[in-house]
Amino acid sequence: MLLSSPSIQKRYVDTFIAELPTGAHSPYYRAISAGPEAAKDSIIFGLGPATFRDLCPELIGVSAQFDCHNHPHNFYAQLLTETGIVGLVAGSLMIASIIWAAFSGWRKNRTNVVAATAFVVPFGLFFPIQSTADFFGQWNNIFMWSAIALALAAARTLDPRKPK
Repeated sequence: MLLSSPSIQKRYVDTFIAELPTGAHSPYYRAISAGPEAAKDSIIFGLGPATFRDLCPELIGVSAQFDCHNHPHNFYAQLLTETGIVGLVAGSLMIASIIWAAFSGWRKNRTNVVAATAFVVPFGLFFPIQSTADFFGQWNNIFMWSAIALALAAARTLDPRKPK
């Protein structure tokens, strides 16, 4: 299919590869890397939740390498920027425990497809190199946290060894 339609290959393969967040040529890199760059002065405890939008222009100035948005567009970059190393470690442990709890459904009940695949939801939503919404608030977070809650409930309640 890609060989028969060069425009599809250009859109879904070439553009994707060209915009991987590996340098200032990528719009994703410019958005994501602005966060850690702005947080260099307060790396331990961060800038504070929701302050990146106000402080970014002052901290990194006008630069072709970085773009200031409302948030860094990556959960991990935002945790580092707004809550520092302390928040990044705590948030990463929380995310890892959510993924592990959902994954444990597969370990306990491999015959149930819902329990066995529940870990895909939090793993996909918290994939480290993707562009994401604001971690600390936006209306669409309700959908993310609802999906994670459903995945965790499925992993936990569908255990056949659990007493009824």
